[in-house]
Amino acid sequence: LVLSLGLPEFFMLSMLGIAFLASLSQGSVRRGVIAGGLGLLVSFVGLDPQSATERYTFGQLYFWEGVPLVPTVIGLFAIPEIIDTAAQGGSIAQQRVGKLGGVLEGVKDTFRHWGITVRCSLLGAFVGMIPGLGGSIAQWLAYAHAVQSAPDKSGFGHGDVRGVLGPGAANNSKEGGNLITTVAFGIPSTVVMAILLGAFMIQGIVPGTAMLTKHLDVTFSMVWIIVVTNIITVSICFLFLNQLVKITYVRTTLLVPFLIVLIFIGAFTTNNQFEDLLVMLFFGAVGWGMVALGWPRPPLVLGLVLGRLAENYLYLTVATYEWAWLGRPIVLVLMVIAAGAIFQPTLNAWRARKLGAAGDGTADSEVLA
Repeated sequence: LVLSLGLPEFFMLSMLGIAFLASLSQGSVRRGVIAGGLGLLVSFVGLDPQSATERYTFGQLYFWEGVPLVPTVIGLFAIPEIIDTAAQGGSIAQQRVGKLGGVLEGVKDTFRHWGITVRCSLLGAFVGMIPGLGGSIAQWLAYAHAVQSAPDKSGFGHGDVRGVLGPGAANNSKEGGNLITTVAFGIPSTVVMAILLGAFMIQGIVPGTAMLTKHLDVTFSMVWIIVVTNIITVSICFLFLNQLVKITYVRTTLLVPFLIVLIFIGAFTTNNQFEDLLVMLFFGAVGWGMVALGWPRPPLVLGLVLGRLAENYLYLTVATYEWAWLGRPIVLVLMVIAAGAIFQPTLNAWRARKLGAAGDGTADSEVLA
């Protein structure tokens, strides 16, 4: 499967992720597409990957590598939530639940929505196999799929459990996908896998066919390590649940200052640069404004992440295949799926209006009768 994918397929997978922007809009497709377009514009900041010319850097050396992702995400999502939490007062949890009540209900939700769990697990493993995409993209694509596949999208962004199950499943399964290319081809998909590949070299283990034949026991041991670590982690969380849940009962006057310190540390330690804090504060203001005006934030992040990948893959694809890549079978299939993702919200809205008009006509005829 991995060998059947080339540069054109990688580019179309990036475009497929961008096509999911419409499904993240939660009501207004136009706003979702505009927010995604803003993310694409932000992704163009930095040095051109082909000519190394500056683009929208305003003469600042800091922007040569582009707008950093971590401070941007922290600003867009953490700061507006902290402002909202501080404004509400009280504590995060408005009521106390019984022992393991909410968690056991969450476990049941995993089996109630087993379809979204399985689909997003497969999506996470598939994205994990593609070098360069990484885990954050798998989670955003899983969230986009959860929103797009839901008949009723009104609950997303307001506590719908499917918005947690999808990214959670993809976040776990991507590690297995990462191991596939690392073990079988020696191509690490993430920084963590690159470190693991270095450990292989130190131990004299060469990734490739030998990992599937001579060192098959090592490969299976890594598979079981992933399984066992998940079980151990869940067990520890259940064991200390009563202590962990008490954090939600802490007054916001005590919790908010601590959270502010954490987000500043998280933004700064990414690159250890002061400018990261300014980027975080800027996008914090942008995120707060988007929340106040009812604009979706996930499309902006997805456009920022996928924009750089799509640009690189498009250049390499055209340089290698010129325009012959448009006739490749997998590319055509991905084009159809992307077109469906773009036009499905518009088609659903048209059907809803048509059914509503038909219902009004039936009601009028009944009144006349």
